[in-house]
Amino acid sequence: MNIFKKKLEDTSPKELNFEPIELFQDLFHKEGYAYLRGIQEEVLNSWHSIRGQRDVLCKMNTGSGKTLVSLLMLYSKMIEGVGPSLYLCPDKQLLEQAKLQADLYGISVCEIEYHGQRSVFPDDFLNSKAILLCTFQKLFNSRSIFERDNIDVGSIVLDDAHVCLDKAREATTLNIPFKHDLADRLLKLFEEELKYQAPGTYHRLIQGDPYAKILKVPYWAWLTRINELIKLIGSFSEDRELMFKWGLIADDLKSYDCYVGPKGIEIAPSYVPFHNIRAFNEAKHRYILSATFEDQIDLIKDLGININSIKNALIPKDRKDLGLSLLDDESTDNSLQTIRDTANLCLVQDMSWREYHSEILSKVDVEKTDERIIKNLEVADSESQAIENYRRRDFEGASKLILDKIVDTVELTDKQKGWYFEKAANYLHLDNAPKSNDLQIKAAQTTSHMLQSKNGHSYTKIMASEEQASQVLNFIKQFETSQDFKMYFETLLENLQFSQDIPHTKFENAFAEIGRLIGFYTQEPEAEFGNGPDVLWVMTGNHYLVLEAKSRAIHDEITRDNINQLLGSGEWFKKLYGGAANFNLVTIQPPNIKGWNVNTSENTRVIDEESLNLLKDNLRRFVDGINNSGFTATSTKEIANLLGIHNLTTNGFLKSFLKPVISKKG
Repeated sequence: MNIFKKKLEDTSPKELNFEPIELFQDLFHKEGYAYLRGIQEEVLNSWHSIRGQRDVLCKMNTGSGKTLVSLLMLYSKMIEGVGPSLYLCPDKQLLEQAKLQADLYGISVCEIEYHGQRSVFPDDFLNSKAILLCTFQKLFNSRSIFERDNIDVGSIVLDDAHVCLDKAREATTLNIPFKHDLADRLLKLFEEELKYQAPGTYHRLIQGDPYAKILKVPYWAWLTRINELIKLIGSFSEDRELMFKWGLIADDLKSYDCYVGPKGIEIAPSYVPFHNIRAFNEAKHRYILSATFEDQIDLIKDLGININSIKNALIPKDRKDLGLSLLDDESTDNSLQTIRDTANLCLVQDMSWREYHSEILSKVDVEKTDERIIKNLEVADSESQAIENYRRRDFEGASKLILDKIVDTVELTDKQKGWYFEKAANYLHLDNAPKSNDLQIKAAQTTSHMLQSKNGHSYTKIMASEEQASQVLNFIKQFETSQDFKMYFETLLENLQFSQDIPHTKFENAFAEIGRLIGFYTQEPEAEFGNGPDVLWVMTGNHYLVLEAKSRAIHDEITRDNINQLLGSGEWFKKLYGGAANFNLVTIQPPNIKGWNVNTSENTRVIDEESLNLLKDNLRRFVDGINNSGFTATSTKEIANLLGIHNLTTNGFLKSFLKPVISKKG
């Protein structure tokens, strides 16, 4: 008999230790792989201290050894005896990396096997002797082997969770191109409701305009036809787009939204129906790992992760993997030369640079979850509770939770408040349609771009009420830093150019936002109410600009069709605001010359390419002036001065940027 085998038989069975670092030391590593990094030990020790917690969120930067940590967590729980362990990642490339890591460190892993056309689980996975490695899609689909075999999972790791979130949404969203028979039947089903919401946009969508806006099917139209929809969509369940999705969607269709856009119809969940993936939803332990958690709020709403695990995420203090950062906000003088000099010092590992870098790293502490993020997490948690009430058919409870815990409690912008009023109305519709309608009217009165109820549809007129500089000050208060303000502004300017590559909707929205930025009230009537001009401004003194944008126009003169559309918007304006209102009709397009057969009214003006470029230059100097004056310390007096200097007051704007439309010289 083998001497070692005999000694083992003569020895009492060893009690398995599931402390992760000791487990690692007992593994059969390949040469050169016998040690953990400090950051890995720190995370594993922190995790071990809370190993009984169901949900654990862990942030580790790319290249810090996250995969090995994931495998050791699962291996430890498997040895503990909580049941089969499952490692999920978004793609096959990461799966191969996990297999390589497991091989290097001697961790037992396996994959789903195939016996002919049938997929089966390895016995080692079912008997908790090896970790199962598979892609997220293998679990998250309506024909999953996990659902087929009714598998109970002890512990799950979701690696690169932010990517898996996108995969979850993709797996539960239907995209139906217009050429598909189902799209045609859905359009016929909701034609009248869509026309009522925005007749012009609906017509453009039907005509195949690639730049038409997206229309949302009103929830009341969707919910009243829910049984018909289940039957209709279900009849296509063997279609390629639906085959692996319909089983996850069918029972939750009332929680879905339907959108019609230039490419077709999208049927998307308000929140991912993760509860239909039993192996994930009922797993004893769920470990969420990623290098970034910009969408950590969605972990609550779309994956049901406990809010406390996100508030108290595992983030290692040993962040040497942060890299040797060159960013220094304190000095911007001669920035380019400073960057060159600093880069040279880093490349040669200058001693003073090493000392400075070490000092900076010593100050790096666990990333704190600030109050703003905590507030957003709590809002997301309330939303999650509301959708759970809705799924349980407590429609009134779901609506009340949104109103009580969010609308009446949290500080919201008008846009956010309108959105939550509409969400509360949506939840209540199946229980109390009249009260739901009242909430929907309230949503539309609170902000623009809300669904318009047939029992309360009305246009909301805008008027100038506050001094211009005060409006600007209130507008910029929504930004936390000057950098946020500057980034927002630069995005507007990117969209504010004559180009066939920029959708007209982005241009129109940017022009409306520019108006708000300089202290005027603005609307996008066609988009918001389905009728009227592209953009409407009201300036101080209640002077209005009725604006039609032709940002994608390629002609070298203003056409009769352009002016006829503008005149139609003028009639819309006079009907609603009265003939005594002061206004200009303004076409925004590159030329300022009209064709020989074009007649314009006396109050018609143009913002041509030259004027638009001048406006953008003045706007940039205006924004720079606000930032240079201290941003948060900026006063209305300083803003008023900047508005005047850059011709952004009512009189300055009318004189500097609006040109007469001139006739083509014969």
